[in-house]
Amino acid sequence: MTPGADAPLRLHIGCGSRVIAGWKNLDNSRSARLARIPGALPLARALRLAPPPPPGGWPRGIVWRDIRRRFPELDGSVAAIYSSHVLEHLEEPEARSALAEMHRVLIPGGLLRLVVPDARPMLEDYLRGLNVPAAAGSRSSLDAVAERLQIFPGIEERRAGRLGRLYRSLSRKHLHKWLYDAESLTARLREAGFQEVHRKGMNESALEDIASFEADFPYPVSIFLDAIA
Repeated sequence: MTPGADAPLRLHIGCGSRVIAGWKNLDNSRSARLARIPGALPLARALRLAPPPPPGGWPRGIVWRDIRRRFPELDGSVAAIYSSHVLEHLEEPEARSALAEMHRVLIPGGLLRLVVPDARPMLEDYLRGLNVPAAAGSRSSLDAVAERLQIFPGIEERRAGRLGRLYRSLSRKHLHKWLYDAESLTARLREAGFQEVHRKGMNESALEDIASFEADFPYPVSIFLDAIA
């Protein structure tokens, strides 16, 4: 569902299969792109080039968007933006550009709710794992944390079949390209023009309908920021 003509424009960037009423739901997944072509998505799934559908099928009302490009919205035309676990999938220059675009399209005083994985505790786990030998025949703690961080894509590719490797080669955007802690992400937001940046907890935000996004949030080890344009 997208906002009505008289409703304030609000962007849900990286919605996946989660459509929030009253928001313009945007996603850059292959499924979102193929869903616009009749018959393309079932064929891609049959060839294992797209993931299985979510329960209830792929929802309607999702707009395909590549946020590495200039946003089509006018300056100061968006009231709020929600983006969770998207920015880390962009190379650093792409992330800087996307944040600048978010700031450009937000109205003065508009809110960006930004959520990314928190690199600090995961890297601390990784460093602790350097001193923990793996039992024979088991995955090492290094492998486990590296897979969560997705900084060593070869780990998963070695386990995939040929079609799986092809899919991965076409889907590098699903890997984490850059990691943040609260300080570095705050610095990026200030560079983009956001004057106020507040670290919040899960389900804690100036965004009135935050529970629509985070009531059953699956990634608790995350940085939650409210940034004011």
